[in-house]
Amino acid sequence: MNRIFTSLLMLCSYSMSAQEWRLAGTVKDNTGTPVVSATVSLLQASDSSWVQSSLTTENGEYSFDKVVNGKYLLDIQALGFVSKKLAVPESQSARLDVVLDKRAGTLDQVTVTASKPFIENGPGKMVVNVGSMVQAIGSTAYDVLVKSPGVTIDAQGNISIQGKQGITVLINERPTYLSGRELVDYLKSLPSDDVAQLELITQPSSRYDAEGSSGIINIVQKKNRKEGFNGSINITPGYGIYPTFHNNGRLTWKKGKLNSYINASYMEATGFLRADYKRDLVDDEKNILTHMEGDAFMKEHFSDAMVRAGADYDVNDKTIGGVLINYNYHPNTQLDESKDYITDVASSATFFSHALHERGFLRKRIAANAYLKNKINNKHNIITNADYTRNFTKSRQLLDNKNQKLSGEDLGNGLLVRSWTPTTIDAKSLKSDYTGELSKTTKIEAGVKCSYTTTDNNAMFDIYTPEGWVYDSARTNRFVYKENINAAYFSVNHQFGERWKTQAGLRMENTNTSGLQDIGNQYFERHFTNVFPTAYISYTVNKKNEVQLNCGRRINRPQYNRLNPFAEYISQYYYEIGNPELNPEITTDVELTHVYNSMLTTRAWYSKTTSGMNAVTFKDSKPNTAYRQFINIAEGSNTGLSASMYKKLLDWWEISINGWASYTSFYNANTKEHRSGSGWGVDLDSQFAFKDGWKAETHIGFTGPYQDGLYTRVKPAIWTSAGVSKKVLKDSGTIALNIEDPFLAYRHIWASNTGEVIANGQFKYHTIHYGLSFVYNFGRETNGKQRENVTDEAKRM
Repeated sequence: MNRIFTSLLMLCSYSMSAQEWRLAGTVKDNTGTPVVSATVSLLQASDSSWVQSSLTTENGEYSFDKVVNGKYLLDIQALGFVSKKLAVPESQSARLDVVLDKRAGTLDQVTVTASKPFIENGPGKMVVNVGSMVQAIGSTAYDVLVKSPGVTIDAQGNISIQGKQGITVLINERPTYLSGRELVDYLKSLPSDDVAQLELITQPSSRYDAEGSSGIINIVQKKNRKEGFNGSINITPGYGIYPTFHNNGRLTWKKGKLNSYINASYMEATGFLRADYKRDLVDDEKNILTHMEGDAFMKEHFSDAMVRAGADYDVNDKTIGGVLINYNYHPNTQLDESKDYITDVASSATFFSHALHERGFLRKRIAANAYLKNKINNKHNIITNADYTRNFTKSRQLLDNKNQKLSGEDLGNGLLVRSWTPTTIDAKSLKSDYTGELSKTTKIEAGVKCSYTTTDNNAMFDIYTPEGWVYDSARTNRFVYKENINAAYFSVNHQFGERWKTQAGLRMENTNTSGLQDIGNQYFERHFTNVFPTAYISYTVNKKNEVQLNCGRRINRPQYNRLNPFAEYISQYYYEIGNPELNPEITTDVELTHVYNSMLTTRAWYSKTTSGMNAVTFKDSKPNTAYRQFINIAEGSNTGLSASMYKKLLDWWEISINGWASYTSFYNANTKEHRSGSGWGVDLDSQFAFKDGWKAETHIGFTGPYQDGLYTRVKPAIWTSAGVSKKVLKDSGTIALNIEDPFLAYRHIWASNTGEVIANGQFKYHTIHYGLSFVYNFGRETNGKQRENVTDEAKRM
């Protein structure tokens, strides 16, 4: 790894010249008044494909730096004005001032949106523009995420990109402190109407937390940019196998120095999971001890109410401050039923096990942020963020498991237990980031962050006996986990000549953790410091080709729920349990990216992970019983290739094709086990724009077989969806019809062999869904100035 960083730094010393220039200008109306927040897009003249976009400033100014020589068009669109498209003069220093004509008629309720591609690709980063998706209308952040190229989410809520797990999800660059199924529930509660972009970053810079061994997904929420009072409502009833209802609304007020907003949403839905499985418990000689075949049906009903409110205030020309509060209320009820036929091979006896599992939870989440951005001068800025997040979940379960002979006679050895588990996660953080421009070719970033997180989990069990319900001391436990992370980083960006661009950064994180569980009064402390270097170098070959090489080191800490030493029972003979002794895994990653004509992006990568966390199914000491637990067991590597193309085939037809293939290898040094396998996937998206405000969209995603950890192999899966929309009410309203998995084709099929347990199965979900949405935008925009607040929407690499 040191040789790679040395090579990158050596390459930084070379420089070459290139034919690049700057394009700038102003956008004004026919009275000479600047048009604020107009969208100015640079397009290829040959096919009108998108290159980049800019929003005009308070003075109506726009600019594009380092434009590679070529023929371009400039597309200008603004609220209440007639759109204009102009040819860009070829010049070493071009300036193009634009005058827009006001649209005739009532303009206050007309929304004009610049055409942006669904997918934007760049070195180390892919951006999904949610506002460009027809299928995003009336959907959620989760729905958009599962359609994103290369993204898969399994039954446990684990997210992977192009077959690599260890992904961290951020909201406006801030952690959610949620994982697994809790994170999925939260994403399902977040309206896509509140989301501007999804950033899929495979190699984040040192500015970001080092968490996320395979990269991060940053969900960028919308910010209000329009003056005056504005708002929207969205109503989406739907139906699949069960009905759903999802509506949301947004109100904004921006006048002078104050910009305030409030968003609210409510959803109600029913979901299910149908599982079929087989499981064999074997001895050291691989002889089968217990054989199980069964099926399960799990049905849940849930609702979610969310409110997000905030305000930004311009203290003066150099200082901006703001606050944001987000609250979620999520009740859930679930009834599971499993039917298993279990054979004890030694005695050749088979019995029937029937489990009814009533469970549910109430989750409350509040997240608050306060920030202050100070502009020291035109070249130096400091922004300070203070964050507080509290997740409270109260879970309950009642498991009634009865065992019978095949004749129907009760064996009398069933299990009847109930539990209540309140869980609280409190997280506080304070960080300060500095950005500065030392010269036209050199920029620096530096910052510090301190965070404190406490998780308090209290599992209280009762067991039913002939004397009635009694306290179950064997299962009852309490676990308190504390984590403190102190971080500092520094990075420098430098450009050598016109073609070479470099960035090098270093982040240091000091971690201090402790855990205490009541059973046995067990206590532990861990203290460690890690250094995470990153380096990037890019070279512009010519006006159509750019190459980038980057490398970095990242960490994946255990999810909080995987540390809890509590049993979550699926049935009497299968449960999942946490592991307080889990350690973080470290990943080193190298990527080589080539971008052709802002249209085709290809990428090759190699990553190596140490102390890898893997889910392993073990035999329990109790007969016929197995349990699943995460342990540090393997070292892994992943080598892969990907290609992503965006192309405007016709004026009304755009396509995005994304494909990947990888080879994954895992090795357990303790048992000398080695498992490996290839994986691949393809996503095809088409967008159609017709006359009179009609749009349509289709999505096909296919994931081939891939290796999921040391012991599990996942089989192919396909996902299809489509949508159509129509602008109504003078473009103030939109009606959309969206269809998800109309053929019920999606399955999650898996097989695993841990040496002690050999199992396979398939999961089917409530994936089919038809949604009919109505969106209405209202408000009256005043003529006051607007500013672009990029506090939460800055896209940094």
